[in-house]
Amino acid sequence: MGFVGSGERRPPPQAYAVFNTLSPKLDAQLTRYKKAVTLYLPRINALLKAAGLAEIVPTAIEGPPKPNVAM
Repeated sequence: MGFVGSGERRPPPQAYAVFNTLSPKLDAQLTRYKKAVTLYLPRINALLKAAGLAEIVPTAIEGPPKPNVAM
């Protein structure tokens, strides 16, 4: 990703090949994560609440911060 985003050129074919290989794997992992959060987080939060602890609140994942570029 760093190489692809580092220049003013079109990404090489290898970058597309890597993306096409890894994208479905990422989608599968994200599906597993969402299922786990849906199934287990309410149970975990109930245990935390019963113990007097703060619940876990999922938030949206944000991308990396944008650099401050003075022009």
